[in-house]
Amino acid sequence: MSETLDELLRALAAAGRGVDASSLMDEIELLVEEDPEGSRTAVYAYAGDEGMRLRLVGFLGDPRDFDVLAAGLADPELRFTALEALTNQPDADRVDAVARSFLVDLTRWFGRRPPAWCPFGPGPGRLRC
Repeated sequence: MSETLDELLRALAAAGRGVDASSLMDEIELLVEEDPEGSRTAVYAYAGDEGMRLRLVGFLGDPRDFDVLAAGLADPELRFTALEALTNQPDADRVDAVARSFLVDLTRWFGRRPPAWCPFGPGPGRLRC
């Protein structure tokens, strides 16, 4: 992948937690969306926060990453990020089957109606937020 993505990922890792890196993330997301396959190695080599790495893997939107993202659901610290990252997976039924058990009691997580990003939508037997 281009040095540009590598540089942005290094800057993201250096920023650490608690720093507003939204513009940096926007740039990274655009580069990954433009060339997901070419971005794959750089994304998996990301040396920063594990939650951020999971989010970056979600940007790839590749079915090969499903198990990596689903594994993040087991960790309460990564669960929200994993759910969000799974929304980019192309097989909505597979995502629904895995995510459903974690979304049974959303009010416990959010104390109110789930956030608007919740993509699990209508369909026979599909979870609806």
